[in-house]
Amino acid sequence: MKHRQKFHLKVDKINQDCCFELSWGEGTQTKVNITYPEELTQYYQAWKRAYIRYYRNHFRGRMEEQGSFIPMNFHVQLSESETKLLTKLNDWLRSYQLSEIRTTFAKVIKQWLSQNSLHQIDIFFTCSPELEPLPWEAWELETEIAAPVSIRLIRTPINIRSSHAIKHNQYRRGGARILAIFGDQTGLDFQKDLIALRSLESLAEIKIISWYENKLISAHKTEICEGISAQKGWDILFFAGHSDENAMMRGELAIAPRTSISIRELEPYLKIAQAKGLQFALFNSCSGLDIANALIDLGLNQVVIMREPIQNAVAQLFLEKFLQTLAEEKDVGEALRETCQFLQREKNLNYPSAYLIPSLFGHPSAKLYKIEPFGWKAYCQQWLPNRQQLLVLSCLTLLSLLPSIQQSLLNYRTLIQAIYRDLTHQISQDKIPPILLVSIDQESLNEAKITQFNPLNRQYLAKIIDQLSQLNAQVIGIDYLLDRPQDKNDQILSKSIQKSLKKSGNIFIFAAITEGYGEVGVSTDIVSLSQVMQGTIDSPRHYLLAMPDNCYNSCPFSYLIAVNQALINSKKISGGGDYKTQILDTLHQQKNNNTLHNFLKQVKIHPVTQGSEYFQQKWLQPIVDFSLPPKEVYKLLSAKEIFKHQKPINEQVVLIASGGYAEAGIDGEKDYFDYFLAPHFWQLHEGYDTGKITGGEINAYMIHHWLTQHLVIPIPDIWMILMAAGLGQAIVIQLESSSHPNKRLILKLMSGIFLYVLVILQAYITLKILVPWLLPSLTFWLYILPSLRNTSYEK
Repeated sequence: MKHRQKFHLKVDKINQDCCFELSWGEGTQTKVNITYPEELTQYYQAWKRAYIRYYRNHFRGRMEEQGSFIPMNFHVQLSESETKLLTKLNDWLRSYQLSEIRTTFAKVIKQWLSQNSLHQIDIFFTCSPELEPLPWEAWELETEIAAPVSIRLIRTPINIRSSHAIKHNQYRRGGARILAIFGDQTGLDFQKDLIALRSLESLAEIKIISWYENKLISAHKTEICEGISAQKGWDILFFAGHSDENAMMRGELAIAPRTSISIRELEPYLKIAQAKGLQFALFNSCSGLDIANALIDLGLNQVVIMREPIQNAVAQLFLEKFLQTLAEEKDVGEALRETCQFLQREKNLNYPSAYLIPSLFGHPSAKLYKIEPFGWKAYCQQWLPNRQQLLVLSCLTLLSLLPSIQQSLLNYRTLIQAIYRDLTHQISQDKIPPILLVSIDQESLNEAKITQFNPLNRQYLAKIIDQLSQLNAQVIGIDYLLDRPQDKNDQILSKSIQKSLKKSGNIFIFAAITEGYGEVGVSTDIVSLSQVMQGTIDSPRHYLLAMPDNCYNSCPFSYLIAVNQALINSKKISGGGDYKTQILDTLHQQKNNNTLHNFLKQVKIHPVTQGSEYFQQKWLQPIVDFSLPPKEVYKLLSAKEIFKHQKPINEQVVLIASGGYAEAGIDGEKDYFDYFLAPHFWQLHEGYDTGKITGGEINAYMIHHWLTQHLVIPIPDIWMILMAAGLGQAIVIQLESSSHPNKRLILKLMSGIFLYVLVILQAYITLKILVPWLLPSLTFWLYILPSLRNTSYEK
């Protein structure tokens, strides 16, 4: 979003000297004294005489009519006098004595440009009364300082009694409300004014008060006063007709033939209107300097007036173009600038000097008024992102959809959750973990003098199974692929398994991988699937392997271990076919009050997860919660230690897996990983650091999650990014409707973000919901920062 900045320029004329005082920011200012050229006043008077001679009839003021014929030399005289006046004015303003003012302008603007995306400079200009009639708007300051931004001059009175201006319309819903007062139309024609006004009927509610023959003057005055102070209030006050200056009465408006009303008389009613939301006034009449000063003094945001008499046709042309630009949702400053440029570039031959007549007066603390759209379309439109917001939203949404970014964010998030658990002491103490992980590490293999590592010597596996049978282990998971033959070793392993099945009633679940439409796991030379089962281990590692609709064909290794643990005391196995089919049939058919049994029975892949897989996403797919410390998930024993273990294994599931020796893995892929941050944190916390986590440990986490019903559901980043964008846009709308930023707003927003992070960190533990915070927070701040800066600068 582009920003506006402002200067204050005050010019005081004391005798023959003028003091230029330029201020900006927090009390920074510079002063320059320069001699006032008396020729400038003479040139102004000559121009004014030529201007009145040229137009001389049908003015919207009390001018004497002297016929309608305009000799050609009057046009030449007006053009020449305009050129002399503007040349003298700009020569004076371009003089060496004012070089410090111009240099300061350029230096400060350059500084602002280096800090912000600046596009508009407003100069709030105040001058002594005798200097007010000069066309200060014609100052060629942009050209002189080569400013790469637009500079506009907004006049402001010397005295402003109202300490604050009305903010943008917060009083009424719906469109703008316009009160149009048409005064004495002697010698004038208001038909085109009415047509121009009615062009705004789709954007605003318009009420017209006008004089008509035989209308009582008292009734007309009452109607005007009551109309201005109406209960519902107005946004815009418009007057067309004759007017004139009157310093004592603060300007006069001709409301009927030979009848005027002064601004001083209207003051009480204007104050009420201002309090009810009146922000902008347009006086399409003559000589309005006193009127503008009075209305800004009362606290109106902006007033557009004609400093000099204005010819009727020019006034109508001005109004038509001005309202047309205002209807394009441009503010009154832009509308006036475009209208004057239109009069200068396209209508100057017919209406010379007309572009020099209008002036904008403004309250220095007010945001420039513009007609806001209304209705449901406008309401929806204000929520649409602008170009910069759309770029932010697109980039962050794209990032959130990249699997590598998702994995990285999840990795760091589980690390932060682990640190938060540790700091808040939300860790189970002295609780026996549900899994006994038997780790076949390098030291165990060396002690057993095993030389065959990949595939692992199955005699060694047979010895471990024999030992586990002695220790009464009931559910045993073997995280090794046993598909390749090993001749005699297969026979030894087969005997150990058969002995364990018959003597101890052990349940075996073997690891498998998916190939085509089937599974490759344990060889039938070792054991038949009618006695044991196998489950897939080809998981995305950061996520819990999702449950398919049909688990009979392919089912996660970790899930099958949990199912067997839930049915370990089941006396009747239902169904036929292989052992896995029997177990799954039993799970789904058996009525059981066991919470784990009921949980596993109902677990299915979420439809949102299933749908997101088409876009390579894992929306709402449970994660592997590495924020849990390993000691809460499993008890780790090396293979050599299990042979020394004497205590019976009753409650725990046993998982036999590799301990990260160099040769462990499948098809060249290692069975250990070094990019998991949370496990690394827990290792450092416990005083050791392997710098890696094995596939067996990851499977142990998955088994733990099924057994303890610990499913942490991640809310997709893209969902929260869109929510953050909506919240950010709500703040932007609020900021843009306010002229004065809340000094504590940034602190409040930062506190809100901090509180949000604390809440979602705790929600992760308490509710088992992972709500992202990094990308949504970035979205929120990138949405609102341009508006925050813009509002701060406008302050």
